[in-house]
Amino acid sequence: MSPVGDFIQSNDAAVRFFSQFVPIEKMLRFTNVYELFFSEDGFKPFIRNWGQLAPHMLAFIKQEVFELEPGNDAYRLYNRLLKSSDLERNWQHELAAEDQTPLFQMELMLGERNLALFSTYTTMGSPHDVTLQELRLECFFPADESTEAFFSE
Repeated sequence: MSPVGDFIQSNDAAVRFFSQFVPIEKMLRFTNVYELFFSEDGFKPFIRNWGQLAPHMLAFIKQEVFELEPGNDAYRLYNRLLKSSDLERNWQHELAAEDQTPLFQMELMLGERNLALFSTYTTMGSPHDVTLQELRLECFFPADESTEAFFSE
């Protein structure tokens, strides 16, 4: 099984948007979306709410990873990201104490502009082909009016 978050494909709109933050040549060096988001060479420097977003991302990865057999590449990915995250040791306790909402947003800085996005994941609940069970489709949506206006320009 491949690690959680490995890139399979991106649409043109995602590439155009995210390449405004990280040049496409740099993005192509990453084969995993989480490594791209946790890297100083990736999106981490552009995420305004890194301290709030990273624990949610790690909790999601942890949930996905612990459904797998121990010792695989996904476990190593989780541990690598955990070490690189710069989070306090008690991040899991703080996360558990927060109000858990079904959505959390990512706030990005694009020059002087602040953009707020939330994402959704689509998974195949009962696929006939076991490889589809590992597939996750992520879609990003504007979380506020100014971000929606940015995408309408």
